[in-house]
Amino acid sequence: EGCLATWDDEMGQRNKCNNGYVTNCYIPSIYFVITTISTVGYGDIAPVTEIETIWENIVVMIGACFFAAIIGAFTAYLSHNDTSGPNAFKLKIQ
Repeated sequence: EGCLATWDDEMGQRNKCNNGYVTNCYIPSIYFVITTISTVGYGDIAPVTEIETIWENIVVMIGACFFAAIIGAFTAYLSHNDTSGPNAFKLKIQ
């Protein structure tokens, strides 16, 4: 059985949250939220165990932070070196 919920014919529902462990519900939920919001996508390779899901969440968050830092640094560079836009006008006024 993988980390994600599977259909249980005997219960007539998904069986992941019914074994008493809250982490079995929240870890896959956090995986889906982070994967969806970060637009990484689910792809052909998906985590199977809980530790793989936690690792995937960590890697995606580190990647998203790295990407945000690059975009922020690039934006700051362009804003600082702007010679003809609104920032240049603000700098001339100061």
